[in-house]
Amino acid sequence: MADDFAAEDERGTTLRRWWAVAGLALFGATWKLWTPQSEFPQVPLFGWAGSLPLFVDWLVLGVLLGSLASNVRRPDSRRSWIAFAVSLGVLIVLDQHRLQPWAWQLLLMALWWSSARAGQVTHLPCIALTISIYFWSAISKLDANFVASHGQTLIESLFRSVGINAMNWPASVKSWLAAFLPVGELLVAIGLCWPRTRRAALIAATALHVGLILALGPLGLGHRPGVLLWNLAFIGHNWLLFGQRTCGSFTPTRSVSEGTSLPTSRAPSLTLRVSLLVFVCVWPVTERWELCDRWLAWSVYSARSERVSVTLTDEGLRRLPESVRSCVTDGELPLDRWSLAALDVPISPQLRFQFGVVEWLRRRCGEENLVEVIVQHSHGAVGEIERLTVEQCDERRRMFWINAQPPDSSLAGNRR
Repeated sequence: MADDFAAEDERGTTLRRWWAVAGLALFGATWKLWTPQSEFPQVPLFGWAGSLPLFVDWLVLGVLLGSLASNVRRPDSRRSWIAFAVSLGVLIVLDQHRLQPWAWQLLLMALWWSSARAGQVTHLPCIALTISIYFWSAISKLDANFVASHGQTLIESLFRSVGINAMNWPASVKSWLAAFLPVGELLVAIGLCWPRTRRAALIAATALHVGLILALGPLGLGHRPGVLLWNLAFIGHNWLLFGQRTCGSFTPTRSVSEGTSLPTSRAPSLTLRVSLLVFVCVWPVTERWELCDRWLAWSVYSARSERVSVTLTDEGLRRLPESVRSCVTDGELPLDRWSLAALDVPISPQLRFQFGVVEWLRRRCGEENLVEVIVQHSHGAVGEIERLTVEQCDERRRMFWINAQPPDSSLAGNRR
């Protein structure tokens, strides 16, 4: 039994160190997003955050990177994970574009690692979170639109990456292969729930991520490094979490060293932490009613989305920086293309954020030079294009509960 405890301790320590290293790599690959940059508009999560001075960004970013570097050396330090969780939360409040799915996952795990009482540190929260990610990601893609669009694109790029041209394959064949992606992901989630099927599910999950790296990598769709690094980090995460026979019993580990533990009286109660875990795993069901953000519901690579673009007059285009004008085609500026070009990250799929970017464009280019806002909806098998005037966009923007506009003082894409 003592040997089992020691093995669990060592694996938990290695898992935390793995994510500290992976976190540094992910933040490094997306560094522009985490600085008070002027390449792309920033939209705070709450309006009051837009009035905070810029040095707050730099200070908090320094704390975040320092805490991660400390966790590489001492991954069991709860104080360092607390510092990381708080600093990451502040950075997200300053710009909701930073609420990338991998950042949300890191934040949730850091909250658990920093809040468990002595003697209560287990792998169960990370196991439940991992299963939840696969489950809800699969559910978000179980529709005809994914099979007919994004799914077939992934299949074609996967085979292209290994030198096979699938472009001319029968549509029915590509549809079946595309349908297998979310079904396989769902089977992985189910298989990880039981020790007897966990090894097979672990191998299947590894194959899934390797396939995504091939499909999205340089030989496939050529996506940005952050997406590839997240899939790579997930492979190591899964083997550290599920790769040992003893983890199937959810055996609690020993506490972290006394020197790094907070006093028991200051740690959140077990009931509170379990409630948080259950909430995080169940909350994604509300995504269809727009009570949970898509990325927070692990809706990644899903065909259910809204894409916003704007059309501008010639005068409006002249008022934009050259780097932004290079993203314009026939007078139309797609916001997702701009985000990838400026920050190397996909744009937040939430309309409130994208409408906030539209508001920044109106201030920068002049209301009279913003001709039309185009919203491309894709839900299930139905696609729809909605064309809005500036006034209609304003009405929609005021309906959101969360802030949907850039700081009042910003005309350069960041706070002053």
